[in-house]
Amino acid sequence: MDAVVWLEDVGKEDLSIVGGKGASLGEMISIGVPVPGGFAVTAQAFRDFINRAGIADRLFEALNVDVNQETELHRAEQTAKKLIMEAKAPKDIKDAIKSLYEHLCKIKGREAYVVVRSSATAEDLPDTSFSRQQETFLNMRGSEDIFNAVRKCWASLYGARAIIRAVLPMSQP
Repeated sequence: MDAVVWLEDVGKEDLSIVGGKGASLGEMISIGVPVPGGFAVTAQAFRDFINRAGIADRLFEALNVDVNQETELHRAEQTAKKLIMEAKAPKDIKDAIKSLYEHLCKIKGREAYVVVRSSATAEDLPDTSFSRQQETFLNMRGSEDIFNAVRKCWASLYGARAIIRAVLPMSQP
């Protein structure tokens, strides 16, 4: 599985690989809708990142909290985000993201400004919505800044609201 894929190479059947937004953009590109092209970092890349960086167990352990206890919830959020932001990224994942960004710049003939945002694979489920709970970074440029924004998106998966939503059904407060 590639860590990064071009949007033109994905579609609705790739929801579990690139999430809803990524899959929808791929579908629109395939039927000629004029949307900006680009690439998506796969869900597998994130799983590989946390596993190979050696933080998966500590990350999931940090999330084992009573979400009704505000102090515990915020500690879990801070711990999870810190683990992701400080973990040593596997070189091949980092290089793959940087490489596609640099290729995108070559295609455009200039340094490209891009949006880095979440396209979670379980963003809008029938009983839970994670919509607008992850961060979006606009007008990003430069391969190092792009990778850092991807890392920040990954960290934003563990905001307090997202942790609550992952534990409690939407019908509960």
